[in-house]
Amino acid sequence: MQIIFSSLYRDVRLRRLVADVKRAVDYASPRDFVDNGRDRSYDDIRHELDESLIASLRRSGVYKQQEFEADYIGIILGARAGFYPVAMLSMLRKFDAGSAGLGLHPGRDERIGRVENMLPMARRVREIELSGG
Repeated sequence: MQIIFSSLYRDVRLRRLVADVKRAVDYASPRDFVDNGRDRSYDDIRHELDESLIASLRRSGVYKQQEFEADYIGIILGARAGFYPVAMLSMLRKFDAGSAGLGLHPGRDERIGRVENMLPMARRVREIELSGG
């Protein structure tokens, strides 16, 4: 039952992630994806950089969600490979506390909190894998 619930939960999270990406693309300007050529004025380049920064900030929620997804996948794969799940906390604590940068990625403390919540599940996954189950 736990495996079925976990699978359904991941499917809901995946659908939310896809919806977030679609919304981010809808907000993005075509200038984010199209090159305007070599002969451009300084003002044109500055304007494009400003627009790109704004588009990146609009997509920041998607980037954060991707980091959380990567943490989830990493702790589960590590546990299945026999690594101690708590080792991920040790790794995250080594990150610079101010490394979230422009808010495009979640902060270290937020990631640590989420991984701490995943530890019981990851420990169980590791036990099952080591027992041959």
